[in-house]
Amino acid sequence: RYNTQGYRVPDAPNILLIKPDHIGDLFLAFPAVQALRTYWPDCKLTVVCAPGNIELAQNSGLFDEVRGFSFFAAMSENVKKPTSEIYSGITAAVPEHYDIAIDMRHDDDTRPLLGYVSADIKAGFDSQGSRYTPLDISLPQLQQNNPLYKNLHNIDRLNLLVARIASALRPPTDSP
Repeated sequence: RYNTQGYRVPDAPNILLIKPDHIGDLFLAFPAVQALRTYWPDCKLTVVCAPGNIELAQNSGLFDEVRGFSFFAAMSENVKKPTSEIYSGITAAVPEHYDIAIDMRHDDDTRPLLGYVSADIKAGFDSQGSRYTPLDISLPQLQQNNPLYKNLHNIDRLNLLVARIASALRPPTDSP
């Protein structure tokens, strides 16, 4: 089936979620993941998360597959600027092809990961400058210092992103 934007999306899409940040960030993404399950109850959800978050992701029961990927340094003194070698490392964690790949991180430092993932549709928050990555579906970054979004929590931002993706990909006659 095709939606009004011409995207072909299966009824049970294979969806990759990129969430390689800290444990609290993964936990805060759970409501948005549950919303994806509402929009596509039969989808296959694979999450790529930090190795230290694998157990939480598995125990949540939200994901069909959980893959570990070290993107961020474990200790703050080891933080290095990401390189193409770091970004390309995601291909070892997720070599498969996906219908939809979503970078669920608001900050754009992980956006280039989508360039190394095989997916028909790539989605996330807009990135700018050297981290610009073309996205098929996006939301503008909702900065905390913007008066419109001053109190917008990470949970709300992720829910908005998922709603944007669903509205772009589901035929207009469908309802959750």
